[in-house]
Amino acid sequence: MAYEVLIATGRDDGADADKKLEIALVYNDELGNKQVSDYVNPGDASNRNDVWENGQLDICNPIRFYKNSVEITTDDFIGVMIAFSDKDWQLDTIWVTNHKTGKYRWKHADKFFGSKYNVGTTSDPYELALDDEVIDEVGLTRDYDDFTFVVTTQGGDNSYGTNDKVYYKLFDNTGCASQTARMEQWGDQYEADESNTLPNFDTLYTKLNNNLTKVLIIKVGDDGWRPKYMTAAPTILGADANSSTFNLQDYMPPGEPSLDTHHNWMVAPSKAYE
Repeated sequence: MAYEVLIATGRDDGADADKKLEIALVYNDELGNKQVSDYVNPGDASNRNDVWENGQLDICNPIRFYKNSVEITTDDFIGVMIAFSDKDWQLDTIWVTNHKTGKYRWKHADKFFGSKYNVGTTSDPYELALDDEVIDEVGLTRDYDDFTFVVTTQGGDNSYGTNDKVYYKLFDNTGCASQTARMEQWGDQYEADESNTLPNFDTLYTKLNNNLTKVLIIKVGDDGWRPKYMTAAPTILGADANSSTFNLQDYMPPGEPSLDTHHNWMVAPSKAYE
């Protein structure tokens, strides 16, 4: 089985780079011994042709990690090794999700790598520990693999809307996450001062609990989109009494009024967990 790896490049001067990044998965084997997989180039699996641009999040999927020609499928992954073969590149945040189980770990690094800083070079890779985010797993079940979204765009100007591609990733309170997937609908979508209902978001990797903790949104394209609110609820239950609400307008990229060409992603917590 593969992993989904999301890599967000930093927003500082000199943050961007090209396809000179390699990563390896750090994990515990069946005996509890720490191991490091073979290195892969995640940029080869990115959804973008120009990877690691300033403020940009790249969806690298699927990524398969191997050790001595044996594929790694464990949930007990604890970090990544970073080997960057150029002068400088800034990692903002990385998420790793297991396709088989939906288990994810992440790290907000905000760190420069490369020969300029003598950190995370090909001759001396850097081990970045990943955080395990479980809010309250005891007694909770994961029962839902299909969600319906209602997404409202800010009003005031027609330019606030977008027809660009928009991707979503859901996180629940058991430490699991959905796939990162695009939601499409017919005709104009995300018009200013309108709400759009987006049915049948397939979590794919695993079922989730209906208590969602946060949503990750990525926009790919040249528009400057200003989302305002979003609700997400298991489709089978209906939205009225079972939805998680996200106040998107308060979690735009730092210093930016919209999701634009490169500053194209945001994470918003559910109001129940603020």
